[in-house]
Amino acid sequence: NNTEKVVQQWPVHGIEREVVGEQCKALMLIDGKGGQWIDYALRIHRRYMGPDWVFYLIGPPSLTRVWRPKYQGPMLQVIDIPQQYGNLSDYPREANMLYRSMWLWNETIKCEYILHTHTDVLMFRPGVEDFMQYAYAGAPVEPATYQIKEWRYLCVKSTRCGGGGGLSLRRKSYTVRALEYCKVPFEDPYSEDMWYVSCLQTLGDSAYMPHPNVANRFSLGDLCQVDDPIGMHHTWIFCQASTCAQAIAMSQLYKDTYGENYMATEACDEGEYVYHHLYNDYKQMYPDSPTPAWEHWINHGKADGRFYPCFDPIDVPETPKDEKKAIKE
Repeated sequence: NNTEKVVQQWPVHGIEREVVGEQCKALMLIDGKGGQWIDYALRIHRRYMGPDWVFYLIGPPSLTRVWRPKYQGPMLQVIDIPQQYGNLSDYPREANMLYRSMWLWNETIKCEYILHTHTDVLMFRPGVEDFMQYAYAGAPVEPATYQIKEWRYLCVKSTRCGGGGGLSLRRKSYTVRALEYCKVPFEDPYSEDMWYVSCLQTLGDSAYMPHPNVANRFSLGDLCQVDDPIGMHHTWIFCQASTCAQAIAMSQLYKDTYGENYMATEACDEGEYVYHHLYNDYKQMYPDSPTPAWEHWINHGKADGRFYPCFDPIDVPETPKDEKKAIKE
């Protein structure tokens, strides 16, 4: 369909150049499952991060041998996970071992600025560079939301508490320092991102992390207040579907995918959600309609330039046969 064709035209590779240290920026995508979203994730990240970021696609050899001929190229490296870290099937034990290894942060990733991401992250727009002054930036966690109790404890200590690491920007120098010197024990219920934030908090002001209001423009946080974020990860776990729809519909990703002049042709859930967020003067006009936003947009809002977005159905492709075989192995 048209949506898939648009995204398939976006590059996965950058422009080859020698970059080191402070001038080097990297994307780190670690995956042990394979599947149809690898390609999509690489393309939307490259679109909004640009050609000068080094992409590291890291996985077990059973998957990297499939990825390498597809993706290895300028500014994109496919890396095998060493045998001692397993194949990430024993989650979270193997993942936590890998994420807390010098092999990953000191030997493999050569850049100071590292964007950590997943295949289920949505990148919405450019702007990662705006957060490079921080030691760590992730999706903000507000203790008052009672969403993730372990994060609440960290964020009570300080409002500048890093946040969820699924989509996060991390400084290599601070990460390595935590691995070398941090005395915080790693134990349940910690995940690697919670542990790193705990370690950074022990470093005081030198490990600067953004205020939640600022971090919310990096990755959508658990207050579920859409403020033009760069991206989001697992937002659907702690926010309503209407919040996710609003974040997507208001993004550069939506415009780039569907075009500036896209118009809905029928009522849809996303349109009802987003219209409700943006406008509050129409529901009383159509009290008996199951789609009052659509009714108002067709009769009044469209002429007034109001926004009623729909997400055209996208056929989810099956996992490629070669990756299915690799996962079984």
